[in-house]
Amino acid sequence: MAERLIESIKKVSSGVRYAQENTEIVYGKVIGEDPVVIQTGQKLMLDEKRLIFTDNVRKIDRNVEVNWSMETSDSHSHSIRGKKMMTEDNRLKNGDMVVMLKMQGGQKYVVLSRVVI
Repeated sequence: MAERLIESIKKVSSGVRYAQENTEIVYGKVIGEDPVVIQTGQKLMLDEKRLIFTDNVRKIDRNVEVNWSMETSDSHSHSIRGKKMMTEDNRLKNGDMVVMLKMQGGQKYVVLSRVVI
């Protein structure tokens, strides 16, 4: 019975080690915008089929609550209040450097953010 327990512990620990070894931080450079292509290293080119984009690097619509006043003359002002739909365009551009998370197995990459190197 003790041998089974030891074997089970070995299998679990090797699985954890495998998962850790196959998840890593990767840097890349955007070499195509529409569709997005990211180059990592000297040869690996990642197209949109292999990329998962976070809100930090894509175009998104957000419902934003606004509340401010604008003075148009010495004694006159306009208030802007309420919820407004706004577009935040964070799409990647040629030359952008990005940090990515290479997912286990290396088939997919999560594009986390732009970076300045």
